[in-house]
Amino acid sequence: MKKRLLSITPYFGNTGSEIALLNVLEGISNSYENTVFTPNKHPSLKDGLSSEIVLCHPISGLNKKKSIIRKFQDKAIKPKKQTPLERWLPHLEYDTVLCNTLASLSFFKEASRYAKTSILYIHETEMVLPSVNLQQLEYALVHADIILCSSNYVKKFVYVLGRTKAVEVLYPTLDFSQFNIPFENVAIRGDLGYTPANTVWGMIGNIDTNKNPKAFIEVAKYVSKSAPNARFLWIGGDEDNAYCQFFRRQIKDENLEEVVQFIPRKDTDYYQYVNAMDGFMLTSKSESFSLVSLEACCFAKPVVSFNCGGVVEAVPEDNLFLIDDFSEKKMGQKIIEISKQMPLNFITKEVNNMFRFEKSNAGVTFVELVSKHL
Repeated sequence: MKKRLLSITPYFGNTGSEIALLNVLEGISNSYENTVFTPNKHPSLKDGLSSEIVLCHPISGLNKKKSIIRKFQDKAIKPKKQTPLERWLPHLEYDTVLCNTLASLSFFKEASRYAKTSILYIHETEMVLPSVNLQQLEYALVHADIILCSSNYVKKFVYVLGRTKAVEVLYPTLDFSQFNIPFENVAIRGDLGYTPANTVWGMIGNIDTNKNPKAFIEVAKYVSKSAPNARFLWIGGDEDNAYCQFFRRQIKDENLEEVVQFIPRKDTDYYQYVNAMDGFMLTSKSESFSLVSLEACCFAKPVVSFNCGGVVEAVPEDNLFLIDDFSEKKMGQKIIEISKQMPLNFITKEVNNMFRFEKSNAGVTFVELVSKHL
């Protein structure tokens, strides 16, 4: 008989932490009945979701028509106020509940009452703590039966917070078959305005202070002075807010419009855009793992990164060029040095080590880690 698992995640969208969760759920469908709850009304990962995974979210039941009698009853009888979980879940009895990311902490206390075992899956570092509720975090650290971490870097972070028992590492994974696309990228590069003479360095992620778009622009400005053919592409950076608007204006004011561009996040052809880069640069101040750096590595791209944490676990040593200081000048110098050697052909010595990040291992590893503490 299958066990029931309830997973709670903030958006169920195309983020590294939620793709990591989905890969786990698809890998354990033979042994678990999987229910996913998200408070997001429009979860993008619902498209193409396996029928074996039940998705509950605020829109999922709104279109059900009510009978005239039911409408009358609703007006005549004031029902008990329900929590989001009580309202949208098909039942409230589970063997295990998993709260994915610290953004799900508000649901942890309630959800753990519905299950025998509670799990907290942490993908964040200290950078998110200013936005985390202290009481909710302390409760989860004490009462979670198991804490899963997306890297050893996160595990050390959890240790500092005071939790040292039943803490395990469950790395995010990728479907390696997705990288079997032709390495021809001329069409997309042309659409973006690049010529064969251009060397394109990319970054992927939302525009926020941790991802460090300021450093991205400063590196681009430094490199372009001595390498005029260098171009810099940020995927996922075309958001409509004041922070993005500031950097768009900075690019214009400093005459970098031909050098730097921010474009929206890509979905169906995302990997085609990753493949269109010549190299990847990670400007983040702190990363728990950096799935996007691993993706770039899978296309044999050199990865230049600040020493921001989990990236050293995600990217094999042969492909990683680490900048120990958070210095835009040093990163720019490294990019200029690598660009002169383009194209680089990486034959990774750590292919077997990378296989632990293959999607097919996610479910097996999850079951092993959970069984270890039950």
